Amino acid sequence: MRLSRIDEDEPTINLTPMIDVIFTLLVFFMLATTFAEREKVLDLELPLATTAKSPQPTPLELVINVSRSGVISIDGRALQGDALRRTLSDAARRGSSTLVTVRGDRRGSYDEIVRVLDECMRAGLSNLSLSTLDS
Repeated sequence: MRLSRIDEDEPTINLTPMIDVIFTLLVFFMLATTFAEREKVLDLELPLATTAKSPQPTPLELVINVSRSGVISIDGRALQGDALRRTLSDAARRGSSTLVTVRGDRRGSYDEIVRVLDECMRAGLSNLSLSTLDS
């Protein structure tokens, strides 16, 4: 009887786990960049602060962007006057503890940022913060 000889010295490399890891990383980075685009809709230069802390994500958060030219936008929509008041009132109705983050361009008008903060307080939103970059 003739037996077949198995060559045990030949190493084999299983690429399946490595391919799984690569695809998982690819999906992760694709999703992470999609979520980051929401913040990058407007070209804003945020001021620097040495004591800035990274904001903790909360389920009820409203991000208001104030551009250098004074345009106020929420979720990529430019809002002024009554439309801004309605949006802020709707956010206050969802919950008065809604976190409002105001992102103002550092070369923009401080008057516009104060006007946004006043509108938030009139709507009943009191959990306000100003966004800065960590230096």
